[in-house]
Amino acid sequence: ALFELGEGLYAAYEYKRAIYWWRRATGDAVAMYWIGVCYSCGFGVKEDKTKAVEWWERASGCGFAYATYRLAWCHENGCGVEKNETKAIELYLKSVELGEKGAAYELGIIYHCGWCGVAVNKTEALKWYRVA
Repeated sequence: ALFELGEGLYAAYEYKRAIYWWRRATGDAVAMYWIGVCYSCGFGVKEDKTKAVEWWERASGCGFAYATYRLAWCHENGCGVEKNETKAIELYLKSVELGEKGAAYELGIIYHCGWCGVAVNKTEALKWYRVA
């Protein structure tokens, strides 16, 4: 119920009030994820990519696949954390295991283009595109 209250406030652009209720939604991974979004974008709080990552780590630790996907992207691009392509791939894989199809697509791109320190591998890319 607390997440939904915050969600309605967020939709009404009342970000500070949304964050207030989301912080009270103890253990709610989706609420944690959205607090991270607010920090990432500066909605209702001062923009702080590091704090965004901290909230996404909490949500990921609760098994929220999309938060894990966002964390992977942050590690791949050095946004809010030191760039770590190996960690990015690990997190993309974890996100796929949790059910996030977008992470599978990102892995396809990584192998298709040879990014994140992996060799170009069209077979591996196709495998991940098919998962996505």
